[in-house]
Amino acid sequence: MEKEIGAAAPGIVSNIEQTAQTGVTVTLDMGNGYTAVYGQLKEVPLQIGDYVGAGELIGYVSEPTKYYSVEGANLYFEVQKDGVPVNPLDFMEGRVYLVHDSLKQEKRLCTPTQLRQANPTPIRWIA
Repeated sequence: MEKEIGAAAPGIVSNIEQTAQTGVTVTLDMGNGYTAVYGQLKEVPLQIGDYVGAGELIGYVSEPTKYYSVEGANLYFEVQKDGVPVNPLDFMEGRVYLVHDSLKQEKRLCTPTQLRQANPTPIRWIA
């Protein structure tokens, strides 16, 4: 079963590109200098300039690029403020996430607070 990826927040598609590191990658402009970057996608039904509401389909999880083959199929997700990466956990309290801890080579469920306390380094989000 294919894993659908929905927008974390509303925005306008500002870029769709294919990169060696993150494969098919969609960038949403969420306003006020914030952007959300979604990578490791396939079957993206969007075009640059499209409006996407929160939860609406961005695409489906693809097979990983060679840079993320250890984790298996997963979503690359990044939030930026004025082009600088920021911690997406600061915007996602009240939810539980399945994450891949590359240091321990395990998948686990965590709240954003648990993740901040346990691992201040960047994490990979798994859809």
